[in-house]
Amino acid sequence: MPLQQRNARGKVEETNAKIRQTEFKLAFALDKIRNEILNYHSAILAATSQLDMANINLSLSQQLETIEQDRFALGATDLLSLQIREQAALKAKIDQIDANAQVHKNLAEFLTAAAADFRSDADLTRFHPKLNQWLIGL
Repeated sequence: MPLQQRNARGKVEETNAKIRQTEFKLAFALDKIRNEILNYHSAILAATSQLDMANINLSLSQQLETIEQDRFALGATDLLSLQIREQAALKAKIDQIDANAQVHKNLAEFLTAAAADFRSDADLTRFHPKLNQWLIGL
């Protein structure tokens, strides 16, 4: 086989190898992005569960605080008990704010990883039923 044909065949093989290498790099990058998206999706689900629990805790703490205030007004309890209920309600509110912030942080990371746009007509409910609702608040 002539030298020129061997050189040409070698360049073709080299180019094909570079193409395969680029395809593998692309597949790896896409897998990495897909895994990041799935991780952020899981984080959103966990954070929304935490937020739901924080909302329940806040509601119950506020109810107990109100009951304790009524009892204090009637003289059926002391100031210390009332302050303990008030502190518990305040902690529940702080926990609820933290949980809400975590949901929005995870949502932002998810949208960044998914390269989702922020158009108002974008339908992101395929990822989570509440995503469109959360975007309204951003």
